[in-house]
Amino acid sequence: PDTVVSFADYPNIITIIARSLTWQKNRLIISVRNYPNKILAEERLRLLKKWLMKITYHKAQKILSVSERIKDSLESDFKIPSQKINTIYNFL
Repeated sequence: PDTVVSFADYPNIITIIARSLTWQKNRLIISVRNYPNKILAEERLRLLKKWLMKITYHKAQKILSVSERIKDSLESDFKIPSQKINTIYNFL
């Protein structure tokens, strides 16, 4: 495929790793739909998951967040450049 879009934390991590292992040049877009720090606080393996997110999310060409708060968290907690992140709000 020309573009792969992934949703949810673990599928995002797995998709990024799989793309890296296959040498594909397709565009990879991931969507972050939950506030990362809240989700990580509830995880049993939170340190491992946070580390995996930090090393893999940078490899996505674009990251979609559903709020400015999530975007801010990705920038500050995961050091992702703001130009990689676009916010598309959920419809109310």
